[in-house]
Formats: sequence, C-alpha cells, structure tokens
Amino acid sequence: MNRLYILGIFSIVLLDLYVKYAVEFFNWGIKPTSISHFLMISKTYNKGLFFGIAHSDSLLVNYSIIFLMTLIILALIFYICKLLDSNDNLSRLSKISWMLLLGGGIANYVDRVIDNKVTDYIILHYDEFYFPGIFNIADIFISIAFIFLVIDTLISNEKENSIQNKS
Repeated sequence: MNRLYILGIFSIVLLDLYVKYAVEFFNWGIKPTSISHFLMISKTYNKGLFFGIAHSDSLLVNYSIIFLMTLIILALIFYICKLLDSNDNLSRLSKISWMLLLGGGIANYVDRVIDNKVTDYIILHYDEFYFPGIFNIADIFISIAFIFLVIDTLISNEKENSIQNKS
C-alpha cells in the first residue's frame, strides 16, 4: 500500500482520537453547546453500532461488537491492500474513499477498544429540525467515503457504458 495512503489513514485516526480526547479533557458538550446556527456539541457515549443500534451495558454484547468490528476491520485492511496492489487503474477517488473509510473505521474501533464505547459529540440541526443521530469526526469520514464510492461507481459505470456504445 502506498505510504501516502497509510499516512492519510494514520492522520484521520489521530485527528479523530485527538478531538475525542479534547472533548473528554475539556468537558466539552457536558451541556449541549451551540457552535453555530446548525452545529451543536453534546457529548454522549455509544456502546452500540451506528445510531446506537445494539446499544447495551452487557459485556457479552459489547465484546461481541468488538469481535465483529475486529473481523470487519481486518477484512477491510486485507481487501483494500489487495485492491490497491493488484489494480493499477483504480481511480484516485476510489483510493481516497477507501482511505477515508479505513481511517474512520479504525478510529472508532480504537475508541471502542480503549473505552468499550465510542464518544459522539456532533449534532446537526436547522431551527427545530435535528439530524437523526449524534456522531463524531470518524463518522464524517466514513460517510464521505461512502458518498465518494457511490460517485466513483456511477462515474465508472458511465465510462463503461460509453465505451460499450462506441463499439
């Protein structure tokens, strides 16, 4: 895997963990704090998966989630390494997408392994309409990665269709 992508993944992990540490250390978000008209900081802990699915105080459930996440992260690392090594014509957008996805996933994984939970603190809203969930920087990188992968897939399909139509 290219050193630049490893550096990018490492930077995402460090940025996310640094902000989570700052939220904890400075007690940001103990009370919901409005940063702007659309952004609030309010610290909460997620012991479940995305949007709190499977949230539980049971050690068995939490260790099962950590075990499942370990398998997923290892599979992703293996898949991405194989993909980057074997496919020279992989688009830059696709490579960036995988870097963002892996960086965000590892950051949340490390947070969960250290604390048995993930610290979430960002709330998006507009007037009285609130986005249905509270999240962190790693979640933002993961979401952007999925958006980029969809865009890359649509672009790739369009290119394939135009090549097939020419022949």
